[in-house]
Parts: sequence; structure tokens; C-alpha cells
Amino acid sequence: MNRIFITGAGVISPIGSSLNEFNEGIANKKKGITKIEEFSEFPLSCGGTVINKNIITRDRKEGLLAKTLEQLLSGHSDFLNFNSCDRLLSIGAGIDYFDIEEYVNSENSTKKNWRQYSKNTFQFSKNIAAQNYIKGGVFVNVAACVASGQAIGLAYRILKQKKEKIIITGGVDSMLNRLHFMGFYKLGALTTWSGLASDSCRPFDKERCGIALGEGCALFTLQNEKTVKCAEILAEICGYSSTVDAYSITDPDPEGLSIAAAAINAINEAGIEPKEIDSVHLHGTGTIKNDISEANALKKIFGQRYLEIPVFSLKGQTGHLISACSAVEIAAVLYSLKYQKTPVTVNCDNIDDSLNLRVIQKNELAMPIKYILKLNAAFGGQNTAFVVKYAK
Repeated sequence: MNRIFITGAGVISPIGSSLNEFNEGIANKKKGITKIEEFSEFPLSCGGTVINKNIITRDRKEGLLAKTLEQLLSGHSDFLNFNSCDRLLSIGAGIDYFDIEEYVNSENSTKKNWRQYSKNTFQFSKNIAAQNYIKGGVFVNVAACVASGQAIGLAYRILKQKKEKIIITGGVDSMLNRLHFMGFYKLGALTTWSGLASDSCRPFDKERCGIALGEGCALFTLQNEKTVKCAEILAEICGYSSTVDAYSITDPDPEGLSIAAAAINAINEAGIEPKEIDSVHLHGTGTIKNDISEANALKKIFGQRYLEIPVFSLKGQTGHLISACSAVEIAAVLYSLKYQKTPVTVNCDNIDDSLNLRVIQKNELAMPIKYILKLNAAFGGQNTAFVVKYAK
């Protein structure tokens, strides 16, 4: 079977609007969660916001996708060497944007004429693909917090079968509008932190109290060994799996059985054993239920070694980017592989000792890293797992 490589990356996130800025944000433990003044009518009003004047569209997902794709392609000259029919786009995205404010304040609300206020994610993805002569296929996955993980997984599977293709894959989302914000508020999922907004998402911390929503986009070019040039390789994806347990609409299975199954499947596909995984990048939402589920999954994957293996969550810095989180967090995996470090989990000041996780605090852990396990989980019991390999 073909080996699959990441050969380019573009990122726009709350901690940086380029791959270099993003890497600096991780290294400097930058906090991208701020108070959102226009949501001040909510008791809770903070989120991971992208500060980028070029993203001016009302549906920020469209602007984020267009600008990240522009960034990615500006640094990937080999893309032009592929025939337009050999270029594909596979992304994870949030649910279609609905401009509820404009709709409610218009006469159309009484007539139930709502369609003009809805922006179709698949349609703008197709438009962006057409503008960049991507004619080999457009795939948009809407699967909550594993949407971009499944989209990258689909690209991986396609390239395992196809020889001379290049796939742009990743994810985009912006949860910072009143409709989405109200939905998570009503679920009781949002952080209740009363201190600084920047401290509000606290993965694995004793005082964790919920998620902070955010926005961002990360895109990658994937190629197989038939077309890749060694000088362009950022990393190799050597294992992938997606599972679902349907334990609950919103809650993860506390035993972590399905997450563990995804991880073991991915590790087996990579042709390695769990003992060869050097670091784990977790979903790490800043909620008790997620932490318990992931900790129990690690016990099943690694046995007693789960006490020793270093783990990391990015969400204390960016907030929860929902459909974009897997992709942006894979950009953090690339950081770990490039610099051979497990980063600090920001805002984990007092680790919940009951989890028995080795969360890195204060200073990054410099260490030899060959294989990283990346895990994500979503509503409905959906899970994704990747094994990503240092390719230098």
C-alpha cells in the first residue's frame, strides 16, 4: 500500500494566522481566548477569536477557508504540476451558516422566507475549489468535532488507492455567532469560569468548568509516495481509524472503549505497537466527562504505561474549534514532530490527580519523538485516531 505524506500546511487560528505564527504561539504558550463584547448579553461571553482584518465575510467560515487555502498554495509550488482533475478537496466544516439576526429583524421572518439567510457550506467549498482549478472532487464532512479528522482520514484512504493525486484536506469552523453560541449555552457545555477569559478553558485542571468556543482553519496537502519529493515532507500519516459507540447524543462513553478501539486500529495499521507511541495529543476539551473518557481510553491502549506517556491538549490556547479542531490540532502535531517537543497544556495549573495523566506544565518537554497518537471525539460517540510519524 502507498505511504501517505503531509507536504504542506496552512493555519489561521486564535494563536496565529500563519504556520510560523501558530508555531510561535504554541512555543510561547499564547492564549487566544478573549472576551467577546458583542455577546455581552450572555452570562458567559468568551471565545477563541481569529484576529485577521482580511476575514470580513459575515459567514467567517468562508473567509477562513479562502484565506487559509491561499496561504497553503502560496507555499506549495508543486500543486501547479498536477492536472486539475488530479486535485481534490476534502474538508470538515461546521453546519451551514444561518444569519439569524438578519432574518429575525426582517419582514421575511413573518413569511417564513428563510433560505436567503442560509449559506451552504458545500456550495462555497465548491466555489473555492473551482477558483483554484480543483476538479477531481469536493468532499465536505459535517460530523461535529471529528469532521476535519474524518475529512483527513478520507483523503488518506483515497490516496492509499490512487497513485497520482494531490488532496487538500483539513477543516474550518467558526462557532462565534449567536445561534451556535446559544446552542452550547443551553446545553450547559460552556465554561463557567469567572476569572480572565484567557484562563477559561482548563484541560485536565482541577478547576476545569467547560468549553470555550472558537474559530479557525487548517489545511494540508497530502500526497503518496508516487508523487512526493523528500524535500517537501512535513510528516507521514501511517495509521487512521474512526469509530462510533452511540453511547449518548452529547456525552462520551466514560469507559473510553470506542476511543481506545480507534487508537488501537490506527496503531495496528501503522504496523507498530502501543509502546512505540512517544506522545499523545488528546481532545482535551476542559470538561470532566471528556477527561475521564480519554484517561480510561489511554489505560486500555497503553496499560500501566499510560502513567508515563506525555499528553497534550491545545484547547486551553485556542478554545474548542468544533469541526476545525482535529485539523488545527494536527498542525500542533506537526509542531511536536518538527521541534521534538511535547508542548505545555496551557491553563492546566493544578492537574486533577485522579486522572493519573502526565500533562506537561510550565516548560515544554524536549524528547525524541518518532510517533504521535492524535485523538479526537465528538457528539454521538464519534472518534478519530491518527498515528503521525516523524519523516526526517
